[in-house]
Amino acid sequence: MSESLENPSEKALEARIKTSLEQSARFLDADTQQRLNAARRNALNQPAKGKWFQFNGWIPATSLVFCSVIAMLILIPSHQAPHTTIELSDQTAMLELLDNPEELDVISDPDFYMWVEEMNNENGVHHAV
Repeated sequence: MSESLENPSEKALEARIKTSLEQSARFLDADTQQRLNAARRNALNQPAKGKWFQFNGWIPATSLVFCSVIAMLILIPSHQAPHTTIELSDQTAMLELLDNPEELDVISDPDFYMWVEEMNNENGVHHAV
């Protein structure tokens, strides 16, 4: 674009266009001038819009609050009741039972549960089976 402004013929064309536009703006008819003045007055008389929404810090402030909530959820340990957690050995035993269909008959035997309870009482473990 800077190359086109260096050309003298283009500068002359630009000067003629500016002069023509300025002359046509000076000699507007009365009706057009009245409409332009009314539009200007209407624009200037518009009530000012609320400036609180134009605050440019909403996005950083919102992201800071979101990150703080996530950090609190991660850093503050959840307090779970000890009886609701399943130990890894219990999970392994359940998976082994599901893996061996022959042992599913043992699960349905009430004597099995009495035996497990006796074993837990001897070992001092108080888990519900």
